[in-house]
Amino acid sequence: MNIEFKIDDFNGPLDLLLHLIKENKMSILDIEIEKITEQYLEYLDKMESMNLEVTSNYLVLASELLFIKSKMLLPVYNDNDDEVVDDDPRDELVQRLLEYQAYKNITKVLKDKEEERKDFYTKLPEDVSLYVENDITINSDVDLDDLVDAFKKYLIRQKENKPLKTKITEKEITVSNRKKYISNI
Repeated sequence: MNIEFKIDDFNGPLDLLLHLIKENKMSILDIEIEKITEQYLEYLDKMESMNLEVTSNYLVLASELLFIKSKMLLPVYNDNDDEVVDDDPRDELVQRLLEYQAYKNITKVLKDKEEERKDFYTKLPEDVSLYVENDITINSDVDLDDLVDAFKKYLIRQKENKPLKTKITEKEITVSNRKKYISNI
């Protein structure tokens, strides 16, 4: 079952998110969650026809972005030491985006290969049983001497098929020499 969520030019929420990251010239590894979340929500608001099945996936990612944004605003303390922990809540999203981008690149390569393959035509296999003789008889009174004689005849035929050893030399003739030859005639 192949389900493809497509709104405008985007094939899903991660595709929209990647587009916004590229549009803002950000690194995937260092996403400005506040800015991206605002633009993502603005894009969802601008959509005129809201198909609830399709936009629900976009809204799920929007809620994840808001959750990451809220986590980044609050400091996280370690239970024992009261020290601030440096866990980045964006890590999981970054991994998903990198994986999605890799799949997208691979898909493009496979599409190109598919387009190249369209230029090749293959012939379906045929039934060749009509052309094959089923009556194969083996002469049982053949001995080793007959096989050796047949092999000797084969070697003689192979020697006759070899090209002759000849040497071809080129004689250089200049244009001026050819002119003199023609005028003398």
